[in-house]
Amino acid sequence: MRSAIGKNRGVGTEDLLVAGDLLVAGWMVVRQVEAPHVLGWTLPDRIVTISDCIADDLPRPEFWDWFQDRGEAVRRRDAEAPDAQVVAVALTPMDADDLMSSHGGPDQPWFEVLRQRRHLAIDATVLGFEVVGAESTLDFHSWHCHGYVSEASAALGISTNDVGLLSTEADARLVLDWMLNLPNEKAPEPVDWTIVALAEAGC
Repeated sequence: MRSAIGKNRGVGTEDLLVAGDLLVAGWMVVRQVEAPHVLGWTLPDRIVTISDCIADDLPRPEFWDWFQDRGEAVRRRDAEAPDAQVVAVALTPMDADDLMSSHGGPDQPWFEVLRQRRHLAIDATVLGFEVVGAESTLDFHSWHCHGYVSEASAALGISTNDVGLLSTEADARLVLDWMLNLPNEKAPEPVDWTIVALAEAGC
C-alpha cells in the first residue's frame, strides 16, 4: 500500500523548536554521492541520502538500515568509510508512531531507540529533511529514486539545499502530499512513505 505516515544546510532559528520536537530513531553513515542527471536537473551535482538505492556502498546493520547504537555507527564508519559522516535520523512524534505501528510495533529491535522517545537536541544542526519510503524490513527508498525533484520544484515552488535535502519539514510535507497524489503511472513505490530529518550526530 502506498501511504504517508540552500547553501545554508542548517535550519533557521525559527525552526529550532521543531528540531527539538523530533525523536531520534537511529544513526546512519552517509556521504555526498554523485547525483545522476536522471534524478532531476534541479539537484546539485552531489547529494546526501539515506537510501542505498543511490548510496549503495556504505556500512549498515545486517538486517535493517539504521544503527541503534551511535558508537557502532562510528566504529563502522571509521573502519569502512572514513570519508563519510554519521548522522542522526529523526522523525516527528506522529510520524514515529505511524512508522512503528506499520512496521511491527515499538517492540521490534529496529525501534529500540525510537521507542525511548529521545528528543533531538534543541540546538542540533539539522542538515535537512528527506522524503523516504520504508520497506517492511526498514530498507529505505528516497523520493529521489523516482526523479521527482524537478517536477515537484515546478509544481510546488520549493527547492532542495546544496546537498539535495529539503530545508524544512513543511517543504518535505508538501512534497510527500504531492507525490502521494500523483496519477498511478507516476506513483511512487508502494511502500509506507514518511519524512526524516538528518542531523549532525553529536546528539
